[in-house]
Amino acid sequence: MWCELGGRAPWDKVPDAAQLISASHLAVLEQAAVTAQAAEENERGIAYAAAALHISLERYSKLPAAAGSEGPQTPPHAGERRRMN
Repeated sequence: MWCELGGRAPWDKVPDAAQLISASHLAVLEQAAVTAQAAEENERGIAYAAAALHISLERYSKLPAAAGSEGPQTPPHAGERRRMN
């Protein structure tokens, strides 16, 4: 349980939730964020978007290392500036 709003706890309570609704948890959170924003529920939308980002970063961190590489690099954190060439 890492997030009250949009966290995994309720999603994990339903066996095969993604198959039942033909959508991933990430897709549901993304749609919830869009819907909340359209309803001018900005804080709720931000919470859903943050939960979706958390899932994306979890998945990114579990990617297998490419041959000859040390694996995925940690993406820059919010607020850090990265020089683009």
